[in-house]
Amino acid sequence: MPSKGKRIVRCPSCYFAFDISYGRAMACSGCISLVQCDMVKCPKCGYEFPLSPGRKRLL
Repeated sequence: MPSKGKRIVRCPSCYFAFDISYGRAMACSGCISLVQCDMVKCPKCGYEFPLSPGRKRLL
């Protein structure tokens, strides 16, 4: 049974599955836009991707 409050995402680069809270605490610790950010950074490989699958990121 899934725990309430957990939001699991999977990195599209390395396929590592992690709780978004864990990813933000570990990989986004130095980022100034942590509060209003809709991006996720994988704590395993460092790949940054949009939280919304349909959103395109400009490079």
